[in-house]
Amino acid sequence: MSDTICRAKRIARPVSFPLFLFLIIILLFPLPLTAETREMTDKNITLAVETRLKNAEDVPAHLIDAETREGVLILSGSVDNILAKQRATQVAEEVKGVRYVINNIEVTPPRREDDVLRKQIRHALASDAATEFYEFNVSVNDGIVTLSGAV
Repeated sequence: MSDTICRAKRIARPVSFPLFLFLIIILLFPLPLTAETREMTDKNITLAVETRLKNAEDVPAHLIDAETREGVLILSGSVDNILAKQRATQVAEEVKGVRYVINNIEVTPPRREDDVLRKQIRHALASDAATEFYEFNVSVNDGIVTLSGAV
């Protein structure tokens, strides 16, 4: 029985030593990350971000461009509200490999007629639990909104 145990130890030793040596060599002499390898990684990150943006219902992905440089993602383009811009950043930050997000997306709200804008603001204030009981005067002149009243 002792011969069987010794044989098992002898068999295990030559198998584990090359593996151990291989790991030491890899740790001491890692393969350098070439520019081409990094570029592929950046391309994969960009592709993953673009795919996630397209799948996000609250982000107009067709209006947003993404570019990755060494793991830093740069978003650009134009959206019509601040929530879409913020959501694009959140979606991008969830992608593996993204180290940082620079959000250069511009917010350009659509132009609305003064009467339409006034009605939308009154509706928003009346629908909000924090402001529904306050009396507000809403005036709009050439897209500039002025609220007055007592709170």
